[in-house]
Amino acid sequence: MSLMLLSSLQALVFYQQGMNKQEMQHQRFYQLEHTAQQLIALMPTLEKRCLRHQDNANQIMHLLDQAQGCSFRVGATTFYYLVEDLGHYSCVVVLDDKVLKPTHHFRMSVVAQSDKEQHLASSFLQMRIIKPSSAPLDCLGGIQYRALGISSWRYLTL
Repeated sequence: MSLMLLSSLQALVFYQQGMNKQEMQHQRFYQLEHTAQQLIALMPTLEKRCLRHQDNANQIMHLLDQAQGCSFRVGATTFYYLVEDLGHYSCVVVLDDKVLKPTHHFRMSVVAQSDKEQHLASSFLQMRIIKPSSAPLDCLGGIQYRALGISSWRYLTL
């Protein structure tokens, strides 16, 4: 009887630990999302070294996991980020001030590393941002319409 009671208590402790870890991961996601949105708003003023002209999401994630890239600290958490300039897309257009314009795409990648949460896996957030381009509208194929702002995102825990 006592073994059954101990086993039940142990299961309860494991359940509570799992719930706490899941709650911490949810909080980290919301923190990453908020940080990425703030960085997107600051994109025109970010340092040039924070901008990469490439399209390799996995390589960027590897660099950030190695604490490379630009960083800033909030409390006990250090955020590492890089912005990739994905270039102009002539056939992906937006309606900006009642004028069809081609788009310029960027990818914001952010990882958070906390002094207090070393036992958690690294969490990455990547967002693709669409802005209007000043390039001429010269699409030879089919036009695709998109909205300005964040077009897609992915969240990974490694």
